[in-house]
This record gives sequence, structure tokens and C-alpha cells, in this order.
Amino acid sequence: MRKYKDRHVTGACGCCLVPFVILLIIFVAAVVVTSLVWQATIPPSFGWGPMGHHHFDAYRAGFRQGNVIGEQYASRGEAEPTGENLNDLARREAERVHVTRERNQWMKGFRDGFARGFESFNREALLDVTSSPLNFSC
Repeated sequence: MRKYKDRHVTGACGCCLVPFVILLIIFVAAVVVTSLVWQATIPPSFGWGPMGHHHFDAYRAGFRQGNVIGEQYASRGEAEPTGENLNDLARREAERVHVTRERNQWMKGFRDGFARGFESFNREALLDVTSSPLNFSC
């Protein structure tokens, strides 16, 4: 390193900057390669991978199934099961379709979907009856 007489600064020459830039490039490359190898080798069981929304997927699947079955119950004119009867129905359906992962979320979605399907079918049936051209009520 040269010490300039005018500036009294050590290391202001290009000969010191080149090794510094090379070391910086090597360091950045090492960090990038290490992170790529780390992501490729870590098993997903640690939970450090991309976040999955299994509980929401299970809820949505249960909701869809419950909605369909709720509409079927309402179309047959059966009474809407509530409380423990609805829980039993959700449990039986979960066993029938072999739900094992996030079962509680699936059953919660099933109960909500069943209530929505039952209610929407009854609402549509009521609207069809009242808007019928053969309705003679005064």
C-alpha cells in the first residue's frame, strides 16, 4: 500500500480495491450456494418449506361436502339435524370419505356447509313457491 503525500490516506489505490471486490464476490457466491443447498436438502417435515394451508383446505373440502348433503336432506324434506346429531353425521361422513388429516377442521367445514346448503335449498324452494304464476294467495 502506498501512502500518498498529499492526502495522508492509506489504501486509496486500485491495488487494494481489486482483492476486496474479489473477496466480496466469493462471499456472496458462498452465501447463495449455501442457501440453495440448504433449501434442497432440508426435508419438509421441519416446516421450513413453503407454508401449506392444510387446515383451510380441509375446511373447504368439508364445507363443499356438507353443502351438497345439506341440499340433499332439504330436497327430501327431512328435518335439519342439529347439535349432536349433526356432529354424528359429520363424523360418519368423515369416516366414509376417509378423512384422516385435519379431521376436526373438515368436520367443522362440513357442519357449516350442511347448514348453508340446507338453508339455501329451503330459501330457493320458498322463493319458487311465492313467485309461481299459479300462486292464488290474496
